[in-house]
Amino acid sequence: MKRYDRMHAIQTRLRHIFRKKRMRLFTELFKISNDTTILDIGGTSFNWQYISTDPQLTIINLGFETHRVDNIKYEAGDGTNLKYADKQFDLVYSNSVIEHLFTLRNQKRFATEVQRTGKSYFIQTPAKEFFIEPHIIAPFIHWLPDGLYRRLIRYCSVRGLVTRQTKESIDNFVDEVRLLTFSEFKRLFHDADIFVERFMGMPKSYIAYRTSDCC
Repeated sequence: MKRYDRMHAIQTRLRHIFRKKRMRLFTELFKISNDTTILDIGGTSFNWQYISTDPQLTIINLGFETHRVDNIKYEAGDGTNLKYADKQFDLVYSNSVIEHLFTLRNQKRFATEVQRTGKSYFIQTPAKEFFIEPHIIAPFIHWLPDGLYRRLIRYCSVRGLVTRQTKESIDNFVDEVRLLTFSEFKRLFHDADIFVERFMGMPKSYIAYRTSDCC
């Protein structure tokens, strides 16, 4: 467990560095004020500590109960079937959510809802082309055929070695997480610019952003 704790600490530190850098890009792209209305799909308040303004923020997640803390309203919601009106928000934001939707069909529905409800948007997802699968912390094996990938998770990933994953938990994870390639992501957000975050020269994640209508 000590080895896992060290790995987790490193991963947390890297996540802090990347998200701080990502939110710096976000504030450069959009002129966020305290009056800007933002919908954060599947997030938490964590990323919003990195900006200097206090926008009118709605965060939705499955299983949430509606409540408000200062400028943040928390609501239950499904990113593939949003209850909000067309262009209701100045900006729709999502970080590392679209890859957790099981199927390409759900990812298409998510992208359509983002484009429908937001005047602008900023959507990030890990790159399938990156050599490390970020959820299980394993190199290369996510590029293998599905059956072989499932068998190797237990023996070739930090998650599998440390937490002793059952076959059921591995199957649930593989069914849920569908990483996107650059071309797939670009097709989903065809009206957006794509920014590529890189690490060691390789694409680590992709960000689709549209700024034309506001901000």
